[in-house]
Amino acid sequence: MTLTTEQRDFVTAVDGFCRREAGSRDTPHDDALYRRMAELGWLGIAVPAEYGGAGQAMLDLVLFLETTAYHQAPIGGFATSVITAASYEKFAGEDRKREVLGDFLRGEVLAVSMSEPGAGSDIGALTCKAARRDGGWVLDGQKTWCSNAHLARHILLVARTSADGGKHDGLTMFSVPAGVDGLAIHGIDTMGGREVNDLYFTGCVLPEDAVVGEVGQGWRQLMAGLNLERMILAALMLGTGRRAFDDTVSYISQRKQFGRPVGS
Repeated sequence: MTLTTEQRDFVTAVDGFCRREAGSRDTPHDDALYRRMAELGWLGIAVPAEYGGAGQAMLDLVLFLETTAYHQAPIGGFATSVITAASYEKFAGEDRKREVLGDFLRGEVLAVSMSEPGAGSDIGALTCKAARRDGGWVLDGQKTWCSNAHLARHILLVARTSADGGKHDGLTMFSVPAGVDGLAIHGIDTMGGREVNDLYFTGCVLPEDAVVGEVGQGWRQLMAGLNLERMILAALMLGTGRRAFDDTVSYISQRKQFGRPVGS
């Protein structure tokens, strides 16, 4: 891969920052560090300039993700935020788009909620419902494994608004603000710490304009962002894999038994 001088300088800057600031932190998401990156303009790498971002290419985003993952920078909220921000950018109305992207660029976390106890990869099986009522929507149901919902200012929810048609029809995206009445967030303990959550919606009322995109088009909107999501996750795993390899090589070169390095 051939990088421009600007991209090399960018990687050097991120690398240096992570070495100074991220090395001693052991939380999945450090809010102070994350907001410092927001101040440096790094969170908005891929956000269009017209919304306050840097408007850079996918390669620049991948370089940032790989570098921060390699240094184990505790910015666990970034991956879900950049994935969610892309959906708002593509499908939200202009006012909602500027609101959410603006919050993201200032260092707020975003989350997307799809999975349910009976619907993981099979999103068409989800049953969390959104029903029209009094000029708005009422949500009822459970979501699970929602990454960073406990940190998020905005949650992009996929719910069923109709049972007509095939199982992938009748799904709709909604913008759910943090702290809304009728939403309870319960953390799920994992080996990685507090990262994922159960979400319980009970008579949760949203306004009509909470819909992101078109009613009933949630599945198609999700699929439109799949390539970006996979690229983001691949970049994170590449950085993580490089770090694991380098740490292993370092260990077997330095650790000695019977008078010689174990790697020998």
